[in-house]
Amino acid sequence: MNRSKVLIVEDCDDAREVLSDFLKKDYEIEAVRDAESALDRIAKTFYDVVIVDLGLPGMDGHRFCTYVRATDSGEKIVIIIHSGRIEIEEKLMGFSLGADDYAPKPCDPRELRARIDRQLQKRSVEVTSARRFQAGPFSGDLAKQSMSYQLDGSSVEIRL
Repeated sequence: MNRSKVLIVEDCDDAREVLSDFLKKDYEIEAVRDAESALDRIAKTFYDVVIVDLGLPGMDGHRFCTYVRATDSGEKIVIIIHSGRIEIEEKLMGFSLGADDYAPKPCDPRELRARIDRQLQKRSVEVTSARRFQAGPFSGDLAKQSMSYQLDGSSVEIRL
């Protein structure tokens, strides 16, 4: 079974190491200390989840979220902000820029893992439901690899 790929973007060495060590039991983990390095990785590899701190050196976490969402695969990536900035304005800003969840620090790693699992589960349901589509008289089912259309009141199916 393929393990989900998680990228941790955290400038604090201790926090990055603790999260990496805890989460590597369940996910394929990569970790970097700044947003620029994370964007380089995202350009080369697809990650299911990105966990990002807001107080990064150079580009902050808010700007990072904007850049991730602008990439080709950005809408498919789960972004979880993991930050000590717990003011409501910070959280609202994060959500408005595309974050899927906000885990305030300090956060028990088990809670963060539960948040990751929940977001991945939600994405799985979205992908599954996106496998069927309708366009006028035509409908498709990607899982069955078939198309069908209505003709004189009956449905005609075409196997792809």
